[in-house]
Amino acid sequence: MSNKLAYTAGIFDGEGSILISVNRPHPKRETINPQHYLTACLGNTNRPLIDWLKSEFGGHIVKGGNRQAKRQQEYWIWSISSCQARDFLTLIYPYLRIKKEQARLGIEFQNRRLKKGSPGKRCCRWGLTSEELSKRAWYKEQISSLNGLTASLSKAIDINL
Repeated sequence: MSNKLAYTAGIFDGEGSILISVNRPHPKRETINPQHYLTACLGNTNRPLIDWLKSEFGGHIVKGGNRQAKRQQEYWIWSISSCQARDFLTLIYPYLRIKKEQARLGIEFQNRRLKKGSPGKRCCRWGLTSEELSKRAWYKEQISSLNGLTASLSKAIDINL
């Protein structure tokens, strides 16, 4: 199991992304607050790899690419969100090198988010305090900021195996 998780973490460190997305309030859905949710995703041209991730960790697969770009190779995006993303990140966390801080923040965010709603209910339908909305925005900003640094950090980081 640890070899599989280490392998997955290595691929995810190089090809994956961790982010917090926001759905704005929608009157038809009776939401009064934006809904923040954790997402982990990975895009790759190797379809068997993407299928393997889905079979091992769940989630969804979508085909990526710009249909107008004739030379672009086909690729697929595997993604998971909310509790499923938190559980995945928790599994690979010990093996991550580059995205470890994003994963820590994502896990922390999702655990905090779960404490705010009633069991089995969607917490976005009820009013959240301005403090809670600010904290969720803070998590989003922190992960976004780290994601911007990942490319330059991965070149400079000393990975001693």
